[in-house]
Amino acid sequence: MVRKCLEVRIRVWMITGDKLETAENIGSMAGIIDPQMSISYIDDQITKENFKETSIRILEEIRISKEKKIRTGLIIDMRSLGRRLFCGVKMLESIIFEYEVVEKLNQLKKGKVPSDEVFERVKYLKKILLAADAVICARSTPKQKA
Repeated sequence: MVRKCLEVRIRVWMITGDKLETAENIGSMAGIIDPQMSISYIDDQITKENFKETSIRILEEIRISKEKKIRTGLIIDMRSLGRRLFCGVKMLESIIFEYEVVEKLNQLKKGKVPSDEVFERVKYLKKILLAADAVICARSTPKQKA
């Protein structure tokens, strides 16, 4: 069923608490990703300093793959991404699930304001998430999986 969804261009996401390698293996067995796909990774190698450059590279890889009619997959280490780039996992949850405005208001109430750099990273992350045919979010929290 998953392969059929991908064939008709329905984006498929898998959100799991498993480690990156385990999540990738499960995604492969479930048919979410396959060896013919172009797979990109956002993992513990990502930093604030290289996020924009990495995002641009991933977006270009996705664009080229789509031109060649190759499906694309993205595998994300949610814990690393949240802690390193998005003021913690809670901020990342709100970004992924379209609540960044609410989260920003909540942060303002608490006296914590995410920087403009954080919201620039949000824009890049959303572009990548929307561009990929399949997304696997590994090391997600229970709240992210709900």
